[in-house]
Amino acid sequence: TTEIYTLSLHDALPISSRLIVHNPIDGVKVTREKTKKIVSNASEELVRIYNAIEEEFGNDPFYYSLYMFALQGRRKSEILNLKWVDIGENYYILRGTKSGEVQKIFLPDVIKEKLEMFRMNTEYVFISRRTGTRLVNIEKTTKKLKDRLGEEFSLHYLRNVIVSAMAESGLEAIYLSGALGHSDPNTITKYLTMNYLKGSEMASGLIEKVIKK
Repeated sequence: TTEIYTLSLHDALPISSRLIVHNPIDGVKVTREKTKKIVSNASEELVRIYNAIEEEFGNDPFYYSLYMFALQGRRKSEILNLKWVDIGENYYILRGTKSGEVQKIFLPDVIKEKLEMFRMNTEYVFISRRTGTRLVNIEKTTKKLKDRLGEEFSLHYLRNVIVSAMAESGLEAIYLSGALGHSDPNTITKYLTMNYLKGSEMASGLIEKVIKK
């Protein structure tokens, strides 16, 4: 039996050249999975993480300051894009923030002292020791902390920890949001001017208070 196939001009065209009459994903809605982690006993967790950073990088001011920035609530991109010109006396400036704002953030003495130990005549603060260019990959060093702390550890997890610890201490939502660099914490406070400097200073004060108990 001979089967005869008839190809239309449309079928003969490559896929990239065919006319799409209807959107194949029209009406399809994808619900984003919630990934927020709830941190219980956040103050104790903060101490545990601080101790791991101290034990692993206490003698390495470069990585110690990098992960202490993360413990303060900074995102990976914010840390790796820091420039020396934006490091002030008791603050630093974040320019490439997620909200698009330029933010003034409190600089704790414990980080400032470490920065001065490896300050270089480079544009970016964190430079790859191998390539001499801006550091982009910290998976290897982060794994060292993950091995100590467990699979739940990540730089983003540190944001959950610090804001949870601040909440446990009864700090207002406006300061929690300021510490994390959020410009719109909730409907009630979205018309207020976000105090990033004060929020980050309060986060730093909490960390110092907790780890010295």
